[in-house]
Amino acid sequence: MNVRVNSQLANLDESATLVINQRVKDLRAQGHSIVHFGFGQSPFQIHHSIQEALCKNADKKSYLPTKGLPELRETLARFIKKHFGYDYLPENILIGPGSKQLLYQATAVLEGPFILPAPSWVSYGPQAEILGKHILTIQTKKENSYKLTAHELDNICSSIDHRQKILMMNSPNNPTGTVYRKSELQDLASVCREHSVMVLSDEIYAHLSFDGVSPGGMAEFYPEGTLVSGGLSKAFHAGGYRLGFLAAPVGMEEAVRCMAVMSSETYTSVSAPIQYAAIEAFTNPAVTEYARACGQIHRATSHYLFERFKEMRLSCVEPEGAFYLFPDFEHYRSLLSKAAVRNSKQLSKKLLDTYGVATLPAGAFYCSNEMLACRVATVDYDGARVYEAFERARKLDKDFVLGKDFVEEHCPQLKLGVERIRQFLLDLEG
Repeated sequence: MNVRVNSQLANLDESATLVINQRVKDLRAQGHSIVHFGFGQSPFQIHHSIQEALCKNADKKSYLPTKGLPELRETLARFIKKHFGYDYLPENILIGPGSKQLLYQATAVLEGPFILPAPSWVSYGPQAEILGKHILTIQTKKENSYKLTAHELDNICSSIDHRQKILMMNSPNNPTGTVYRKSELQDLASVCREHSVMVLSDEIYAHLSFDGVSPGGMAEFYPEGTLVSGGLSKAFHAGGYRLGFLAAPVGMEEAVRCMAVMSSETYTSVSAPIQYAAIEAFTNPAVTEYARACGQIHRATSHYLFERFKEMRLSCVEPEGAFYLFPDFEHYRSLLSKAAVRNSKQLSKKLLDTYGVATLPAGAFYCSNEMLACRVATVDYDGARVYEAFERARKLDKDFVLGKDFVEEHCPQLKLGVERIRQFLLDLEG
């Protein structure tokens, strides 16, 4: 039988992050030594109180409301207000199987073309493509730390006839690790108001902004037009729990209703025990403190790699949050060309096939494939052991600061990855 499939899906590939993760698992199972810089999953343990709450509520077997458990939505409204200063009503908060699904539903419900700054997370574009959205990609500049500027946004909005537009924002950013400053957000907010732009603000890494960097988002300066998403996967280390939330402002009740209708006709509701356990995550101060402590480790590992990359003359924006870096190898372009490496896909393939270092190419993040850059995730270590070592050091020295020696001792895969990339560059130079 000749089966025909939807043409909008036929040409799509599986998510690049999931593909590289499975590829590394397969190679390691075959006995290969692979440094896994390709997948961004928090390595730390889920806080014991969340696990206990999950066990305690394992008997909860009834379907929950499509929007989510009312107690959880009320908890999230308070949590968002306390930590970020955003005002969202519980009835305008939806709980879904990961923020990824909720961003998809919001993209489906909101009318208008989809504006995507590059580089951006690999799934935003395919989601919009599945929905048949007109996608406009804005190539950001390294000199602006790969952050969208108000001028760039104004230029593209002025070229679009459609009244309403959708802008995808992500801060702290995957893949660059950068964070938008308040002044930058204010400028962007002014453009959004002028051009009727609805902002989808993915703040899944908001609790992983490094010390001294404000995690402010668009909702602070453009509350009436910003929908905020987050969840348990990154700062709370519970990606497999598949619980995310999306909060919409007053005035978007019809959009919330439509998203809830989509939920009712697809996944119905998120697992009941998981939703009850999530209340613990968003109410227990010990969980938040644990997230902050793990964030210090993320900061140390990110800055360790940043400094090592600088020593190798790789150009890289300094990370300010999340657990990613976006180094480019432009300095070595002529040598790479002689080695038949002329684009980001070939660069990542060479690093994996010859040197056992898994990365993701810049092309996967909507950048020009000719850009000689890749994304590096900083989480290839045993989170439980590293956290225990961190706690021991803090007990011995209350002013303990994580540094190079700690990272190299307790995160040996990161050091090995650096050494392999250095060897790659030495081999290029002959």
